[in-house]
Amino acid sequence: DTDEEAVVRRFGAIAAEVGPGMHYRLPWPIDQVDVLKTTSVMKTGVGFVLRGDGQDATDGMEVLTGDTNILSIALALQYVIQDPADFLFRTESAEGLIVVIAEAALTETVLAMPVDEVLTTGRLAIQEQVKTATQARLDEYHSGVRITSSNIMTIMLDKSVAEAFQEVTDAMADREKSRNE
Repeated sequence: DTDEEAVVRRFGAIAAEVGPGMHYRLPWPIDQVDVLKTTSVMKTGVGFVLRGDGQDATDGMEVLTGDTNILSIALALQYVIQDPADFLFRTESAEGLIVVIAEAALTETVLAMPVDEVLTTGRLAIQEQVKTATQARLDEYHSGVRITSSNIMTIMLDKSVAEAFQEVTDAMADREKSRNE
């Protein structure tokens, strides 16, 4: 089909990579063909599990920020198959590899930032940095995968940290109110 690519193996060794269209091959004991949809976007969750019924469990993974606060972050990554041969034969579980690498990249990124920045202005920077760091590591492993997008689903504070932030916000509002009065 127009959205598929195939890897032809002759006696187990890669003989050719073919694109869409009609192609001929030798019978089964000699040639084997693995067909993959290379344009379909696949999705995986970092810190949560994607379920097929539309309901996602978005608890998030716990991450330590640069100023020693704990956050729960859930991130969704979308990816496509870039190189079918590498995708089939270089990685056992591409989705598992993506999740592990993205978790490490997310931890490194958030660890370098204070909690205020993570919760306010740093959200887009985190998404972009996780995407580029994950893609760089996947390229090192010749995984055959290209990350298309990285989106933060949720960022939740620990309850005690959330209460402290609320107290600071209330104090700032009280200060502003007293100035106005």
